[in-house]
Amino acid sequence: MTPIKYKLLYIFRGSLLRLRITWVNGNQHTVSIGYNVDRIDPATGKSKWDGTRCVRNTTHGKDRIPAATINKVITNLETRIEEIFHSFELKDKIPTKDEFKACLNGEEFQGEIDLFKAYDQFLKEGQYIFQWADATHKKMKTIKKLLHLFNPNLKFSEINTDLLKSLMAFQTSNSVSGESKNEIEKNKSIIHYKGKYQNETINKNMTNIKWFLSWAHEKGYFDISKIESFKQRYKKHQKSIIFLTWEELMRVYNMDLSGHPEKEKTRDMFCFCCFTSLRYSDMQNLKWSNISDDHIQIVTQKTTDALIIELNDFSRAILKKYEHTKENGDSVFQTKSAQKMNLRLKEICRMCGIDTPISITEMYGSERKDVTVPKYELITTHCGRRTFISNAIAMGIPPNVVMKWTGHSDYKAMRPYLEIADEVRKENMSMFNKMK
Repeated sequence: MTPIKYKLLYIFRGSLLRLRITWVNGNQHTVSIGYNVDRIDPATGKSKWDGTRCVRNTTHGKDRIPAATINKVITNLETRIEEIFHSFELKDKIPTKDEFKACLNGEEFQGEIDLFKAYDQFLKEGQYIFQWADATHKKMKTIKKLLHLFNPNLKFSEINTDLLKSLMAFQTSNSVSGESKNEIEKNKSIIHYKGKYQNETINKNMTNIKWFLSWAHEKGYFDISKIESFKQRYKKHQKSIIFLTWEELMRVYNMDLSGHPEKEKTRDMFCFCCFTSLRYSDMQNLKWSNISDDHIQIVTQKTTDALIIELNDFSRAILKKYEHTKENGDSVFQTKSAQKMNLRLKEICRMCGIDTPISITEMYGSERKDVTVPKYELITTHCGRRTFISNAIAMGIPPNVVMKWTGHSDYKAMRPYLEIADEVRKENMSMFNKMK
């Protein structure tokens, strides 16, 4: 039988006395004594707490609890802790935090909670308590699928820095086999390039996994200290901002799509984002009640910012075109999935001849992949907001004014757009050279 070494440290939260128990393997548990203890007598300046016990013949808290009462509770708790550790010594076993906590509460330890059941609880709380946006909830559901692909029997007790490094490497590997490979085939939207994630996505995935593990720590399911030293991030490159120039936007805006009603609706919704700076999610949720004669007033879905966006001739014309929808309810536009929107957008831009070759670089771990594709293949719903910002700044509208429309709170996010504007101005200045 090997004695279990442990330490007791009395700490305070305000005046509430707490006991922190620390034992081998980095285990730690803190419990409240249940009483407020006055450390100093304000009248005499004398100490009423000696570090482990209340000084004899003193009283404490608003209810003036005698020191003897509090000291008895402390002694009983220390005795109980000693008994618990002795019981584990007899088993020649080091208790986990959960095992110790259960014994201290007089409960029978039920074993380690299932990680994936805990994740389901995390998703429910995210949706109903934290009130995640739909996009956030979808991303966190994808993380659960990723963890299951990595190890369908994964346990909290197995998670440490080495395992997280392996999980990062797994996301860059296409060497999975068997059931995992079949699952990837069924979930191609999860891992999109030969079973691989790009580095930027891997970094975001690991941040979300640590978010889940921090939540699990708060619930007592996981000891976060096991991964506190994990700081690894994969190298990523600066992505180019894909947007439509004003000339390209006018091509899309003016194209006759009357024979293609679904494409026409898609084009109008996308262009509305290009002329207002609205995110696709906010455009989808736009109500006629959000619109006045000269502006839109909304609370954004992603950041809950309250924005006022003035209308221009283009956005006003699109709204006029859809005034008939008032008969069917308050929604301005018919809801469409982003996936279908993106497919139609690429086809529309192809029809408009927006096919400038664009070179892009993707990083998968240490592997670099350079490809060149026609521009229309890169146009998605996200490009609407980027198109508005890029063209607005290129036109000379001050960035602080653009930020009022977009809801950006600092210039850091605007810096790439300012670089684009500098390039546009440089190109415009070169036009003088043609006048020779």
